[in-house]
Amino acid sequence: DRGPAVAVMLGESGGAAGPSNRVAGDDDVDEVPPPHTPRYELLWKADEIDPAMVEHALRQRLWFTNDEQRAWVHRRVVALGHDANTRGHHFVAHSWFECAFCAKGIVADLVSSINMRLKLGQPTLASLLYGRILQLDLTEAQRALVERKWEEAQQAARKRHEDGRSCMQDEFGQLTSAPKAPLTHADAQTLLRIFRHEGHGCNTGRDYEQACHWFDCAFLLSRSATDLLSSANMRVQLDPAAPLARALYLHTFALPALSDSHREMAERKLDAIAEQEAVNRRQALLYVRERELVAAAATLLDS
Repeated sequence: DRGPAVAVMLGESGGAAGPSNRVAGDDDVDEVPPPHTPRYELLWKADEIDPAMVEHALRQRLWFTNDEQRAWVHRRVVALGHDANTRGHHFVAHSWFECAFCAKGIVADLVSSINMRLKLGQPTLASLLYGRILQLDLTEAQRALVERKWEEAQQAARKRHEDGRSCMQDEFGQLTSAPKAPLTHADAQTLLRIFRHEGHGCNTGRDYEQACHWFDCAFLLSRSATDLLSSANMRVQLDPAAPLARALYLHTFALPALSDSHREMAERKLDAIAEQEAVNRRQALLYVRERELVAAAATLLDS
């Protein structure tokens, strides 16, 4: 395949050779978090999927690397997604399939991504997404597959509603303990440069959710603090008090050869999360107090 040639072309053309080894997102968090579609469905909100989440999950993806690299990247990323799915690492597989969909925009990759959401315990959202996919121009085989998955998602949503149970996988564990990707060194290095390039591009374009996928995948190849910090920073852009971001910042302290600047960044970000958590607690207490006052006023009016 064209691994070494791709690496040379990237270096000569500047396609993905630019922002390759710096942390993304070390700036102020947006005042209004942009739209995103979380990979968790809280049980008490399982039947309240915001239509904007569906639209966002089906949005057109950004691509910044030379178009000539799409097929080369796509083949490897799809294979890595299937490998992660086979191992039961569905968070990781979801990121691989999301990146595959970025590279080529193929419906099959989007369906694979939705399949991972279903395995991650998002049957309500998955059902809505499958329903939208069925409105597209599909082959007979694709339509049969999506219809089957649509019915499976609807059954899973009904079952969860009946028994009140929800599944939860370990996203932190999957990301930090995944086995080494089955790639040659040359392919891994080329992909790493492309992933970082795409991640920085998505960050600049404020698609922090997709940037997070790219930096997650970059970390799976590099195990470097640069990519883990970038991944955590993208999560903070989506949720300033993201629990997983806190865990990832803490995990950077265990990485080898952590630079002083990276350590300082992680410590600073952890302080910011702690401050946001305090703000959230105060707001929650104020909300509870307000509801108590409303209830007390209603009781007085009734008496």
